[in-house]
Amino acid sequence: KDARRTGGKDHVLEATLAFIGTFPGVKEGNPCAVSGTNYVKAVLAGKSHLEATTVAMRGFINAFKQLAAEGKPLKDAACHDASKAFFAAVPDKSDPVIGAAFTAFSDKIFVGDGVIFDPVCLSALETFIDSHAAGDDLLTSNLKAARSFFKSLVVGDKAHRG
Repeated sequence: KDARRTGGKDHVLEATLAFIGTFPGVKEGNPCAVSGTNYVKAVLAGKSHLEATTVAMRGFINAFKQLAAEGKPLKDAACHDASKAFFAAVPDKSDPVIGAAFTAFSDKIFVGDGVIFDPVCLSALETFIDSHAAGDDLLTSNLKAARSFFKSLVVGDKAHRG
């Protein structure tokens, strides 16, 4: 109603965004709801598909981290199915190893009764996303992710040994 009165705005779009923002999954921090909302908002803001996907992936990771920090599991079959559908829809899968890693990671975080938070794997994933989004080629992104993985592994090992 307010968008229609202010003029110049698409009141249907504004109402839709308001509805999406109050959707229980978004409010609860469900990673799929958060990332889907972030993707739509990024596209509407004029971002490219790659940029919007990067924004959505970061939203997913941050929401997942928040759930883990709160001790909440991510046992959500619909979100798991959506994650698999997202990957299946990627037209050019340049590296089968990345596909296998994504599938394993997705299966790990969505299945089980407890909170599964692996800061080492998440660090590598975030580094890969940042590197690839910055324009690095696949090999460079993978190498940076591997370095991040091993650095995080060493830091975690030192922390556990005291």
